[in-house]
Amino acid sequence: MSGDSDPCQDNLSNNPDTSDETPKQWTWGFQTLENLLHETKGAVTGQIVNFVGRHLRGTKLIFVVGKAGTGKTSILWELTDLKTLQPGRTLKRGTKNYRVCPYMINDQQYLFIDTAGFGDPDQEDIETFKDLAYARMQSLYEDRIIHQILKPSISEGRYQGAYVYHHGVADGILTPDSYPGLDYDKHKKQRREELHNLMRRRYAECHYDPVKLQFMKEVEGNVPFLETEAAKVLRATPVGVTVNIVRGKCMIEAAQGAPPLDFGQIPNFTETSWKETMLEWWEIVNEAARIFHDARERSTQPYTTGLVEIFQSIRDSWNDATSDGQW
Repeated sequence: MSGDSDPCQDNLSNNPDTSDETPKQWTWGFQTLENLLHETKGAVTGQIVNFVGRHLRGTKLIFVVGKAGTGKTSILWELTDLKTLQPGRTLKRGTKNYRVCPYMINDQQYLFIDTAGFGDPDQEDIETFKDLAYARMQSLYEDRIIHQILKPSISEGRYQGAYVYHHGVADGILTPDSYPGLDYDKHKKQRREELHNLMRRRYAECHYDPVKLQFMKEVEGNVPFLETEAAKVLRATPVGVTVNIVRGKCMIEAAQGAPPLDFGQIPNFTETSWKETMLEWWEIVNEAARIFHDARERSTQPYTTGLVEIFQSIRDSWNDATSDGQW
């Protein structure tokens, strides 16, 4: 980030409304984080923790996941117009493909995490994907597993139903009259607006009860990390396996007529400590808070123009950080 002054210190020292108390609205573990930072000999002060809480308060964290080559990064390019999204900020350990993208839609703050793809490493032909998109959408609705995900059993009540949305057509609803839809090159602004509509409809106001990931529930139940169903999916041979939903849980099974599942040898590796992982993510949320803070501070125009200024400020901050190798 450019500039001589520290926006954290400037904002905190000059603002009489700043409280030393942890923001109650932010659901992340502030006390745990402060204790952790104390162990690291004050690498980050309580004031900085407070700063992050204030400027990330209410921010939605969204993970973009899916197979490699299906357009996860591309859809974030369309959504944010951040051309420097790749390579972006990466975690120091493990995959090198975690990219963090701060963005604002209608004054709502979002952090999009562009995750590493899985499976089909050679399938990167986006043109083929676009050609098949219409037929694929219809087949999704007809798939038994997808139907369970879209309309889960009310009695199980473990998760909310999913949502299928196609930002290449008006209102995101695919009909026989939608073809050919919004062209990837000719209708970039319209496609971006459809993505903004999706975020407004699904995430601007979240009234759902928190849902704990099946993976986390298994780990808390002392299931070894690589024996969780999620890890089994990644370890299994791509051919001959299927994932079914059984009593509200995803279970990997051998496809009919396929040989028994063989997950192979579990590799030896040294897991990153919780402390190291927490500090790495802390660096990310701290930089994101700075970007949102700077964007709002620089915005001095009326509301509509101000939003444009905010977007430009986020882009400028992002460009500065990525060019300096900070993110």
